[in-house]
Amino acid sequence: MIPEFVQAEQHIQNKDPTTATLSLERVQDICDSSMGTTSPMSLSVHTMMLNYLTSSFSTTTFDPKLKSLAYQTIARSTTEPNDMLTCAYLALVLGKPDIVLNMTPSETTIDSYHANLHLHRGIAFAVTNSTTEAIATLNQAHDTFSQLDTTNETSELGQIHALNNLGCVYFAQATPPPSTTTTEQATEEATEEATEQATNQAIATWKKALHLITTTSSSNPSTFSNAYKICEAEILSNLGNVHTETGDPNEGIVCLSRAVALLTEIHQEYIIQHQIEDNGNGHPNIVRPLTLLGRAHHADSRAVSAEGYFRSALSLLDTKLATGVIAPTIQLQHLETLRMYASLMVDWESRSGDYKIQIQLANEMHQSIVKNGAIAMPMSMSLPIPNNV
Repeated sequence: MIPEFVQAEQHIQNKDPTTATLSLERVQDICDSSMGTTSPMSLSVHTMMLNYLTSSFSTTTFDPKLKSLAYQTIARSTTEPNDMLTCAYLALVLGKPDIVLNMTPSETTIDSYHANLHLHRGIAFAVTNSTTEAIATLNQAHDTFSQLDTTNETSELGQIHALNNLGCVYFAQATPPPSTTTTEQATEEATEEATEQATNQAIATWKKALHLITTTSSSNPSTFSNAYKICEAEILSNLGNVHTETGDPNEGIVCLSRAVALLTEIHQEYIIQHQIEDNGNGHPNIVRPLTLLGRAHHADSRAVSAEGYFRSALSLLDTKLATGVIAPTIQLQHLETLRMYASLMVDWESRSGDYKIQIQLANEMHQSIVKNGAIAMPMSMSLPIPNNV
């Protein structure tokens, strides 16, 4: 009976979630004013709003036209578990981790809702540099997921996401600030020991996650979905980065090449399945392993190959930039790629002019990120899109 509701459904069918959300905003206002914000109709529309917003905001897409509306929507009170998880997801994407930290999960209830809430809270703690809390919460998420039905994809993927994020938090500890209470030599030795320990913890945790993926792939190949492959690519990218930065770029290249191959395979399957033309964008996650491959080749003194990977990554980023809907995480990736490319130009004879171009672009991107004001989730961490979208 409400024209805007019909329009919203039409827009979502036409894969235009932004316009659909704006149409649904009017429906929400009508339901709230005529039936109350806690009426079944208003709550149902709120659920739809969250789902539409999730399609408009992710780690790869970000529509500034909906920013204010998104903040209002996730701030509304809700007790429906799926809606709360969607609010937590959007809060992290929109740079509002405090909203997630204010969600208090039960310490004793064992179900997928509480497991996922622990996972989101672990990311929120990591984003706010609360390392101890992040480690404890992500361990709790992993333990809760592991107590669910082990044949359930939600349980297995949840464990993998928790382990990947836990490894990221461990690795973030690999560069602790220098102490001012000991001698300089003792401080350096302690720092090196702490760095090695944290790095080894991260690698062991990521390998544990990869083992779980391999076990699932071999034991249940019919249920091994692309979600597992995306997780595997994320973890391989993290491992590849660590190997490069700890002096083994060749092993880094092996991991990162596998990550690129997995994401390329997923993208090609999608093109064939939906019978659409390949626009050359590739899988949204592929930019990071391409960038890290450039860094690994640079570290291995293969400048020409390194530039090829950097330029491929930047080409994909420029395509996304042209759409005008760049998520904070993609902006951070763009900045990282530009800086790594600039570092290659510094080490390359007669490329000082190119260095100046890349570093200027990096500075402009940094200013854009500061102006945006959103705290992006770390690129190395896993944030699963809500299942109900």
